[in-house]
Amino acid sequence: MEQRKLVSYDKYIIRLASYITDYDRIVLTRLYQPLCGSSALAMYFTLLTEAKDRYLSDIATHQRLFEVMQCTIKEFEKDRKTLEALGLLKTYFSTTETKTSFYYYEIYAPLSADKFLSHVLYGTLLKQRLDAKTYKSTKDYFTMNNHIEGHKVDISVGFNDIFKINLDDTDSLKDVLSSDLVDLKKKTVKINSSFDIAIFKICLQNRQIKSEILNEELINTIDMMVSLYGLNEEEISDILQTCIHSNGLRQYVDLMKFKDKCYNNRRLIDNNLKMMSEYVEKQPKNRTKKEMWEEMSPYEFLQFRQNDIPPTQTDMNLIDEIKRQTSLPNPVINVLLDFVLLKKDNSLPKNYVLTIASDLLRSGIGDAIEASEYLKNKGKKIDNKQKELEKYSKDAFVEDNADTMQEIERLRQEYAAKRKEKNNE
Repeated sequence: MEQRKLVSYDKYIIRLASYITDYDRIVLTRLYQPLCGSSALAMYFTLLTEAKDRYLSDIATHQRLFEVMQCTIKEFEKDRKTLEALGLLKTYFSTTETKTSFYYYEIYAPLSADKFLSHVLYGTLLKQRLDAKTYKSTKDYFTMNNHIEGHKVDISVGFNDIFKINLDDTDSLKDVLSSDLVDLKKKTVKINSSFDIAIFKICLQNRQIKSEILNEELINTIDMMVSLYGLNEEEISDILQTCIHSNGLRQYVDLMKFKDKCYNNRRLIDNNLKMMSEYVEKQPKNRTKKEMWEEMSPYEFLQFRQNDIPPTQTDMNLIDEIKRQTSLPNPVINVLLDFVLLKKDNSLPKNYVLTIASDLLRSGIGDAIEASEYLKNKGKKIDNKQKELEKYSKDAFVEDNADTMQEIERLRQEYAAKRKEKNNE
């Protein structure tokens, strides 16, 4: 759906989709805040307060929110999208029969600390945003150091040792077994808001894929693949169908095969790159370079930098390798591409690009502005070093040339002397 412009008199209502505990507040402050910033986090807590104890807010206009938060519409929408990208907020829009515009905001609890730190995108970005010492202290804060020393034997009882289920109660069993084993809306971290869970479940049913395969590990992997490669619901379903194996009556997914096939079937690489070309044509021509760094994907930015000529397969493979090896955000990759194209006469030498990408990762560069300043300084150092080398080579040439000229002059004089001596004879 095309994004409409929010106005202050649009109405809103807020619903708590999850319980928010004191532990969640600590996770939000120490883990999410370095990613989203204090402004977005303040918005999260403000919306949380608006929902009150009934888990549903009163209906009000956005003007009230803007006054409470002392922010502009542009700032509000920026923070809202940041929270949506981190899976903390979902936004719905509708209009009534009287043409009144309504926004529905659903607030979700954050991931637990261990899931956040082990998450391939969140954990990596946090490590990039914090220096090594701060990252270690943050990680240590959420590490439970309660190991009991010495030899011990687990004597805990199991569920069936204490509780008994009435297997004759077929109605209850049927209700439980027919329900989805995983509640996708609660379990999934929404990385790409365009990925529709309802459509995805229909695609699975059409391909006779059982919902029991959707465990938490697979859902997190799907999130990552959707985020990295822009795959849609049908494409993910098609790929899943080729990666499912049966173990008796139970189906399971080969995750490594699934990741490989997602990589090989990424959406942006179609035969004519039609989608990419159409996207670039729609881009406003007056955008600043900073806006293009932040808003374009690396594929789109590279096409723009090459005068709308679609990137070669080699260049697109290089971009994918940067993502797989470093997980750098798109704006940073765009700055990297821009830097190398300028330095290397509009070419992208693979080893050179990957070396700088690794350098950016080690240096904890997390956004386009940081990357631009870092590479600008690095570029100056490279230029200075190149000038020193050129000066050294020039000086060496001059010295060598002087020695050669002296030797030629010596030989010329020696030859002249011998010739004179011969003439005298």
